[in-house]
Amino acid sequence: KFIDKGTPAIIDEFGCVNAADEATRAEYYGYYISSAKANGIKCFIWDNNETKNGFGLLNRKDCTWYYPEIIEAIQNATK
Repeated sequence: KFIDKGTPAIIDEFGCVNAADEATRAEYYGYYISSAKANGIKCFIWDNNETKNGFGLLNRKDCTWYYPEIIEAIQNATK
């Protein structure tokens, strides 16, 4: 509806709660972002810094990733 008409589109604040294992969540992020990219859509990931059933990916105290496999999938999906 928008992309075909040249209107930019974004997917704002999406994520995958920490209810599945890291590999499953990594697969989700990879698929979601690569599908969006294939359709010319930019994504913004929601990160609430909550790792117990939350959306936390970045440890803000020491600037490390809680789930490196997910981050790798995200980076690979954007290439």
